[in-house]
Amino acid sequence: PHSTCVFADISGAALRVCKRNLQKYELLSRAQIICLDALETPPDSLGKFDLLVSNPPYISADEMNALPVDVAGFEPTSALYGGFDGLNFYRAIALNYRCALREDGYILFEHGAYQDAEVYQILEHCGYYDIGKYKDLNCFPRAISARIS
Repeated sequence: PHSTCVFADISGAALRVCKRNLQKYELLSRAQIICLDALETPPDSLGKFDLLVSNPPYISADEMNALPVDVAGFEPTSALYGGFDGLNFYRAIALNYRCALREDGYILFEHGAYQDAEVYQILEHCGYYDIGKYKDLNCFPRAISARIS
């Protein structure tokens, strides 16, 4: 009950939906909503966090060309496309947001069903440890967590 959260996105439309949801569940008083580009270094004013959670765009260039209509027609490209190999946001966040984590803080990512090894390597390369992988209900590896010292 004493936790607070910062919700960030580059999309104003996504932030408006976030605000409506926070109001609906009466959590707006414990939240801050900001426009932020995850590919850039966060401002010092953002502060330090115990936990960073991200579901970044992770679709590769090849996958973008083969997306089903029910996905491509529903989500904006900016919410899906993660660069040529789909990993641009993982590289940027793992490196640039280290400074936004408290000592022994955690980072948690959702990732594509077959990206766990690559995201693991990115986190390891950036100095994270205690890396854990998590499967979804269909037993696909879909999330990864790590700590920073």
